[in-house]
Amino acid sequence: MKKMSKHIVLSFVVSSLLFSQAYALPSGGKFTHGSTGSISSSNGTMNITGNKGAGTGGNNFVIQWGGGFNIGQNESVNFNGKNQNYLNIAYQKDASKIDGALNGGNNNIFLVNPMGVLIGKTGTITAGKFVASTTALKDSDIQNFISQGMNFSPAFDVSKQARKYYKSWKDQCR
Repeated sequence: MKKMSKHIVLSFVVSSLLFSQAYALPSGGKFTHGSTGSISSSNGTMNITGNKGAGTGGNNFVIQWGGGFNIGQNESVNFNGKNQNYLNIAYQKDASKIDGALNGGNNNIFLVNPMGVLIGKTGTITAGKFVASTTALKDSDIQNFISQGMNFSPAFDVSKQARKYYKSWKDQCR
């Protein structure tokens, strides 16, 4: 009986390790709506490259993630190219979690997950622009993105808010 319980505990530990690693990087990604490119991953790093000039948008790429879009701690996702727009649509039952590195370079990265997007304390994002949204997109929205790209305006300017609070804090400390 004691030997059997050790096997059960060991099985549980191994399966939980395998399960947690299965969601360390985005999964089930496919370029859609006429955009094409490549997605490859190895040793905790995923590289995504859109084929410039492909499809109707040229620099605009849509990737639908059937297995969700998450980046685990010590993992990284690299969007290759210059001045391109990547619209990532996550299909999962919970919020996307960014605990690793999302490297966009000069590219604009859009992440849409109606369940939410969480950026953890170990998560880092570098991109020309990064937009996270919980808005469900219609097919016409996606078609507009492919043909024109999208211009998003932030709901508020973080840098202005930070300056306002810093000035207020600085004045109170005098």
